[in-house]
Amino acid sequence: MTALLARTPGTTRDAAATGLGFVRRGRDRWLRNGFELDQTGAWLALRHQSPFSGDPLRDELGTPGLWRALPSRIDPERWDRVFDLPALRDPEDQDVVQDAASGTAAAPHPCAPLVAWAEALEHGHAAHHTASHDDVEAWLPPGQRSVRRGAQLAQIEPFLGNARFGLAIPELARVPAALSPAREAWLVELCTAMQLQWHLVRVGLDGDRVRAEVDLSGAPASLCNPLFQLALAALRRSAAWVLPALALVTDPKASSEALDHHPRRADACLESKGAA
Repeated sequence: MTALLARTPGTTRDAAATGLGFVRRGRDRWLRNGFELDQTGAWLALRHQSPFSGDPLRDELGTPGLWRALPSRIDPERWDRVFDLPALRDPEDQDVVQDAASGTAAAPHPCAPLVAWAEALEHGHAAHHTASHDDVEAWLPPGQRSVRRGAQLAQIEPFLGNARFGLAIPELARVPAALSPAREAWLVELCTAMQLQWHLVRVGLDGDRVRAEVDLSGAPASLCNPLFQLALAALRRSAAWVLPALALVTDPKASSEALDHHPRRADACLESKGAA
């Protein structure tokens, strides 16, 4: 997975911001066209300046691109829209990068095509798929189309058509109609934690199913293959991470004292028992 990532010209957000055309506002903010450049570990991301006001586990599913709704780091009661920016190697840029090494041209920042993609989607430009069915079949071998963790099995399916392109796990878990409010809250916690733990992956509730997806609709054509490989790795690893916990939370027959309480109240209860 990391072999697909390129070295960026500068390891900090501030260095990257200049190369990507962001302007400093205040002491620690870099803005461009309504977006703020953010950084989580080694990954850059766009954060929409306007807070997200919809349902974070339902309204983002099926929308084109890598936009996800994540809890705000500034206000825990607020959600932000975030677009991950993996620094991918673009084969078409290799000649430019080599020329730049000799001082004859400036190498573009690896994330520049992704920033342009995110902006195009936000400005209402129609997304389109930039891969063929033959491409997808070659990129997704049969042995990579499922994830098993213990007794749990999840199927990975590509989607391509009607301007949509990407990968999805349509059913990480089935949500019973009689799930208690406490377990519903735990379900939200798990879906949110999965997105915070793993880049690119969008998780939400599709009817009575927990769905995970990476939507590449409108992605730059030259980056479709590496983006697809990153999406596949992210889906496989995140599914293996979350499947046992989702199975427990959504199984009404599985008894658990913690799951009988709201996550925050359960945390408080466990802390009090530990102190005792």
